[in-house]
This record gives sequence, structure tokens and C-alpha cells, in this order.
Amino acid sequence: MRYSTVVCKTLSTVSRAALCALLGLCLMAGLLPKAGASTLSPFIVTHTADDTLPGSLRSAITLAAASGGTVTFAIPTTDAGYSSTTNTDTITLSLGPLVVLGSLSIAGPAAPSTTVIVSGANSSRVFSVTGGTVAFSSLTITNGSAIQGSVNFPEPEGGGGILNTATLTLTNCVIIGNASNSGGGAGINNRGANASLTMTNCTVSQNMGTFTNGGGIANSGMLTITGCLLSGNGVGGNAASGGGLSNTGTATLNTCALSGNGANPSGIAFGAGGGGAFNSGSLTLNSCLINGNSTIVSGGGINNSGGTLTLSACTISSNSSGRGFNNSGVGGGIYNVAAAQMTNCLVVNNIGYSVGGMYNGGTLTLINSTFTGNLLTFAVNFGGNGVTGGGLVSGPATLVNDIFAFDTSDINGTATSSEIVASDTAGPTITYSDVQGGYPGTGNINADPQFVRNPDRSTGDLGDEHLKLSSPAVHTGTNGQGVPLTDIEGTPRPTPPATPSMGAYEVSGSSSGFSAQGGFVVAGTQNVITGSQVVAKFLPGGTAASGFTATVDFGDGSGLTAGTISPDPNATNVFDVTGSHTYSGYGAFSVTVVISGPGGSPTATVTSTANIQPAQVATDVTGQVSVFRGGFYYNRFTKRYSQTVTIKNTSSAAITGPISLSLDNLTAGAAALNATGTTQYAPPAGSSYFTVQAGSLASGATTSLFLQLINTSGSQINYTPRILDGPGAR
Repeated sequence: MRYSTVVCKTLSTVSRAALCALLGLCLMAGLLPKAGASTLSPFIVTHTADDTLPGSLRSAITLAAASGGTVTFAIPTTDAGYSSTTNTDTITLSLGPLVVLGSLSIAGPAAPSTTVIVSGANSSRVFSVTGGTVAFSSLTITNGSAIQGSVNFPEPEGGGGILNTATLTLTNCVIIGNASNSGGGAGINNRGANASLTMTNCTVSQNMGTFTNGGGIANSGMLTITGCLLSGNGVGGNAASGGGLSNTGTATLNTCALSGNGANPSGIAFGAGGGGAFNSGSLTLNSCLINGNSTIVSGGGINNSGGTLTLSACTISSNSSGRGFNNSGVGGGIYNVAAAQMTNCLVVNNIGYSVGGMYNGGTLTLINSTFTGNLLTFAVNFGGNGVTGGGLVSGPATLVNDIFAFDTSDINGTATSSEIVASDTAGPTITYSDVQGGYPGTGNINADPQFVRNPDRSTGDLGDEHLKLSSPAVHTGTNGQGVPLTDIEGTPRPTPPATPSMGAYEVSGSSSGFSAQGGFVVAGTQNVITGSQVVAKFLPGGTAASGFTATVDFGDGSGLTAGTISPDPNATNVFDVTGSHTYSGYGAFSVTVVISGPGGSPTATVTSTANIQPAQVATDVTGQVSVFRGGFYYNRFTKRYSQTVTIKNTSSAAITGPISLSLDNLTAGAAALNATGTTQYAPPAGSSYFTVQAGSLASGATTSLFLQLINTSGSQINYTPRILDGPGAR
């Protein structure tokens, strides 16, 4: 009160008393700081109301952008925007989009704390980032609307959730349920040559664009995405392309998944398609999954219509292109009429109206990739564009070390093997590849590649395209320019003079001209096992098998055992190493087999695991968690329902992984897509279940799962969630 005391002493008695009374009222009202009291940072958000008062997000952004500060959140649970049911703070915009003009950071609380949701209330865009270097973390951005006419935008349209024309980094953010009808990017529009967007561990889901490109993300600048999920996004209407991603700039995706997106344009100004992604710029995908996307035109998974497409160690699976305008539907997996390079890729179980796996009308280099289980489905009486093929339809292209097997064409119900079809007189140049049905070229073979398990479209099983040691594709490829040093999983490929295998998967344990492969399997888990088991297989190559020796370390400290080498009963020129051992207890034991050639060299070391365990059944921990189920979202193009389920560990101890969600009592006529399996041992049996998280869930931690279902019953979808944990059977 020192300041007010000095003032009072310099005034007359009457005026001094009046002023002191006024200052006292100000102090009681909180308009002046109390002596010795600390004040909150102007960058801390303390309420959810969308206003310009101190403590609002809008005010904090304005102040932080002027100084490069970091906006944080301290919203009390008594605030009207807090929900105890979902543990969320929802800021609903009423004054238009939040415009970021300068450098700042907005840091939402990290999980498992309260989730901050910023909603455009379906009436305005959520964020416009127009200047500076900006970073968002742990925010959920939803219900943004960049619909022409709904808001008088000062900047270009597009980007229902976020429009970025500056430099933006997103970490652990969720962009969900936003919309746009022009300008591109219902979820995010990274717009212009000066725009740079970096995303890590984000989810972009259920965003919908009409008369535009990029349901999830539209990029015309620089885009780098790592460990992100783009799922359930879509575009429709005239000239719509890129359900998950539309790229006309430069984009790189690392270890990402594009799943369940759709591009279903209509009308005269027909879009290019690309259910998962559309590209006419430079698009690079490394170790990505492109699964379950769809379009009624070309490129169910990816459409490359004018740019450069580079795929490395990617899986393109279960995508579809249907019969649309002008009998299109070319390329259930991939459609390319520009420049594409694919290395170590798996293209499996895709379906197209006139080309199943991939259509190439541009330039293509395809190395060490596997095409299998793809289907052309075509009805002659509907007409067509004359280009038909199950696996690959291509003009001039270069193919090396590839496998094409079990791809088919089904024309009016008549299914025939259809691997590679030349779309013109030249066709592709193919060498050192396994093509069922045969194809001319140096080193090519026509044989069953002997996958560990073939794909099955009727059940949605993608199969297991690892090669058996008896496969004729093992180490019959070629070394050369462009042949990768590792396979789709990072397993090293042989170097000269040894040769790599054909296809996306290398045979593990390759060394010095011969191959070895682990295969230790214990039959039965109730009792400690005694007996002889196959612990390894190997191909001796050009050396007689009699010149090899083997030792086995069973991993329990019992020392080395000499392995017995004998011909494999099921495969020519393959030999088995077996050993007998009695384990004295349960556990997981690392078994090591060392195979040595004549004179002790060459050698190969193969490891595998013997799981000696009692029989286990997963534990029902439903009473130890809270389960929040979001509302169902219906995609009228894919005719699928989607829902996000969030599980929180409310107990005081960690819950052991893997953690599964079982859909008990699911509405008759409804079916879950891509379920991990069906419960058999953890009653009730017969429920679809999903693996939500492989590892343990700490006390207070949350984990989420994105569900997709179909429903033919006409009734509301309902089910009873049940949470199972532990390594036991489900």
C-alpha cells in the first residue's frame, strides 16, 4: 500500500479519503495487484470462453506472438468448458478463427492430463498461421469449417482445421472432424511455396472436403510427417482428389499410416482419385502403410498424376478403385502416369475395376518388390477402357528382383491368373524376377515363390510374404545398381559374391554363400518340454551338406549340444538342424544355432526363441479402466462407421500389455473391420477384439483405438466394451 499511502498524504483530507476508498475497491475487485502477490503469466489460458480478456486463448496468442512466448493452460475444473466425463477442456470459437501472426508455441497438457480441444463450432476455421515460426503440441483441433460463404476469410479458403502459410510444427496433435469446400485441405492446408509444416506423432482423422483436394491434408509447400496416422478422411464432389493427402509441393512421410481414406469425386469436372494420397509434386514415403483406402476413379491407394513418387519399404494393401465416371477405376493399389520408383515394397490384396495392383502409364522402376493377391474385377457388359490386369499393367518400365504371384483377373465371374500385362507393344523390361505364368527376361523364373502364408482376399488376410527356405526365389536375384542393401524390415541382403533373394523380404541369417533360418517351435505349454525339435534350416549352396557341422545353445546355461543335420522331408536341397534338450523350468530361452562349413568356415549364426510357458489366458481388467467411446461418424462414400475409443488406467498399478478391446454383444448385422481376432478362451467367446497397445499401460495413462465398422442391420450400433490384458490367449 506504499504507493496509495504516498498519494493520500499529498491530497486534501477529503480527496485523500475518497481516493483511498477507490483504491481499496480496486484491490478487492482484483484490478490492482496485492502487495507481495505474484501474477499469472499473460500466456497462461485460465478459461475456455472465446473472448479477448486476459486468460483467454485468443488473448494469450496475441500477447505471445508479440514476444515469441509459449502459451500454456491452467483451466480449473469448475470452468464451464471442462468435462469430467472425458477429462477435456473445450474452447469453442465464437469470434472467428484464431490468427497467429508471429512466432510462438502453444503447449497443451501432455497425456494423461486434461486434453485441450479447440473447436470451430462448424462455423469458422480453427487456426490461421500466417507468420513466424510456430509450434503446437498436445492439442485437439476439431469442427473447423472453411466452407465458402460461412466466414469472410481475409486469407485464401481451405484448411478447416489449420491453414498454414508460415512455418509450423505439430507434435502429438489430433486434427479431427474438420471440413472444407474449396482451397484444399479439410483438416490442414499447408499452402504456398513459403509454407513449411512438420508433424510428429499426430492423428489426422475424419476430416471431409467437398469440391476440393486433400481430405486430411493438402500441401503445396514443404511437408514432413513422421509417425502419424491419416485415417477416415475423405473428399467428394467435382474435381475431388486425395482422400488422405493431396500433394502438389514436396512431401516426405516416414513410418506413417494412411488408412481408410476415400476420394469419391462426381460430376463433369471429374477428379483424379487417390483414396489414400494424390500427388502431382514430389512425394516420398518411407516405411509407410497404405491400407484400406478407396476411390471410384484411379488409384485406390495412391494416384501419381504428374509428379515424382518414391516408395521405400512400404506396404500397399487392401485398397480399392471402383467403377466410376467413364469406366475408370484403374489401379486398386497404385495409379502412375508420371515418374515412380518403388523399392522393397509389398503390394497385396488390392482390388481395381480394370487394374488390380498397379497401373503404370509413366516411367517406373520397381526393385525387390512383391505383388500378390491383387484382383481385377471387371464386367464386360459395362464396357471398359480396355486395360485389364490383376497385378501390374505397364508400358515401358524396369523391374528387377521382383515377385508376382497369385494375382488374378475376374471378368464376368471367370477368374484367371493375371500377373503382368503390357499396356502397349513395348511393355516392361523384367530381369531376375519370379513371375507366375512366365515373362521373358534374363534370370526370370516361373514358380510358386513359397510364401510362409499366401494372402486370402475372402478373409482379408494379407498373408505372410516371407520366403520359405525352399523357395526358388531365395538368393536367385541379382546385385546391381539400385538393389537395396536391406529388405522391407531392415534385414541385410547378401553382398557379392552372394546374391539377394527376389521380392520384398530377404531370408534371414544369410552368410558367405549359404543360407540359414531360425525355426524353433515348442509344441505344448502345459509341461516342461523334452524332445527333439527342428531348430534351424539351411541351404548348403554349392557345398555338400556333409561338410557342415552345427552346435546348439539352448539358452539356459546348459552348454552346447551338437546338432544333427538331416535332409528336410518337405523341401529339396534344404537341411534341418535338430537337437534334444530337457528344460528344467518355464521361461523364454534364446536358442542359438551356429552352422559351420568345411574347415570351420563359412559360418552362420541363427537365433530363435523357445517359449516354455504354462498355458495362459488373458485377464479381464475392465474394472480397472475407464472407457470413453466417441460418437460414430458415418462416411457415406465408404459406407463405414468410425469411432475413437479411449481407455484410461484408473487403477494404482500398471496394466500389463498387450492390451485388447473386445466388442461384446455387438449389434447383430454390425461387423468390425480389421479386427485382430475373435475371443475363444476369455469368455464370452465369439467377440471381435483389437490389440490396442502392445506394451503396458501405466497408472493414469490413456491409450486410444480408431474403430471402423459396417452395419447392415438398420439399428443403432452398440456393444459392451471389455478390456483384456496380458500375454495369454484371447
